[in-house]
Amino acid sequence: MHKITLYIVLLLTSSFAFAQNKKVSLPELAMEYEIPAKWEVKSFFKDNWETPGGNNLCQCAGVLNSLKVPSGGDFEYLYFSIYPSDRKGANAEKRQSVWQYFYVAKEGADTIKTNHLVWEKQVSKLKPHGSNDNRFKDYVVWRLLSKFGNTYYTMYIWAKPMMMQQYSTTFQAMIESFKPAK
Repeated sequence: MHKITLYIVLLLTSSFAFAQNKKVSLPELAMEYEIPAKWEVKSFFKDNWETPGGNNLCQCAGVLNSLKVPSGGDFEYLYFSIYPSDRKGANAEKRQSVWQYFYVAKEGADTIKTNHLVWEKQVSKLKPHGSNDNRFKDYVVWRLLSKFGNTYYTMYIWAKPMMMQQYSTTFQAMIESFKPAK
């Protein structure tokens, strides 16, 4: 009985989180996904996935999705970014960072299977490149890696620990909705 109740609560929470959603279709980045309507989407692409796309998030092509936390402080945002690559170099140094912060790799990973992809998920932190200023020092970061044919995806989701917990169902739904696009 408790399992059924928990399932219904999770289903309702997930449905509520996506009650007002929008589909993001980025064929130039070979991806589609859904996010809540209030999230901001900024894609960056020039000639190919390896060329800086005009955004300082990564010296590559990709997309940054963000949400200013309602009633949160000036720097309280939720972030969701994805970098595609057409070669195994998806794990290249430039894709190990978000802005001037690099992902601190950890041993071991969990596997997340969706209807479209299988993701390898690690949980860690962000550290600044050569600076003591780390506005993300208290943030939790999920890094997810996946592959579809010759396309590789590196996904980062980061926020303060309390926000990661509060929005975990939303993040899971975003991961579930992600699919490769031609």
